[in-house]
Amino acid sequence: MTLLTLSNRKFKDFFFIILVTIVLVNICSADHLLYVCCTHLRVQFSLLQYDLSNIVKKNNFLSNHDLGLVEAELVELIKWHQALIRLSNNLEMIYSKSTLYNFVSSSVLICLTGFNVVAIQNVAFAIMFLVFLTASLLQIYLLCFFGDLLMKSSMEVRDAVYNCKWYYLNAKIRKNLIIVHSRAQEPCKLTAFGFSDVNLRAFMSILSSSWSYFALLKTIYNPAKN
Repeated sequence: MTLLTLSNRKFKDFFFIILVTIVLVNICSADHLLYVCCTHLRVQFSLLQYDLSNIVKKNNFLSNHDLGLVEAELVELIKWHQALIRLSNNLEMIYSKSTLYNFVSSSVLICLTGFNVVAIQNVAFAIMFLVFLTASLLQIYLLCFFGDLLMKSSMEVRDAVYNCKWYYLNAKIRKNLIIVHSRAQEPCKLTAFGFSDVNLRAFMSILSSSWSYFALLKTIYNPAKN
């Protein structure tokens, strides 16, 4: 009878580990796919910036043949830029709803978990909640960090256009560069379903909201003594 009880307990523990593993894989796989996509876009924008800033390789006015080559290369770079913008918009469309859920739930989870860490007297339970608090903070920070990385990398294209020795080019090519520069003023970004941009400023806003809720709970839980 004891062996049967031990076997059942081991089976339950093993089944619990499998369930936890499945949940972690499902959660982390979606988040890590977003991180990989943002990193890939960051690399592509950096390569685009390099090519734009070096589109003019001479330090003097170009011949008609050289201008034709520059114009052809610029057309390809513009198509590349447009493709990166479309990919960023697709990424935003896929993750916008889940990002909104993460933003709304993170403030509440961080607040309640931090309150449990402070209020619970049992050290073991407090450590468990502390680990969960760290994981929640890390998840929302990475989401905002990679969103901020995408925004900054897309806006750096305008600096590459400005530094590309455009003053050696003719009026037609300059107009195309102005269009690219104007479009780069508007960053490619992730949003929480249009309610908030996903960047490090949003992370600070979440921490601020969580701290406000925490302070309110702390005041209610430990009212001031007269």
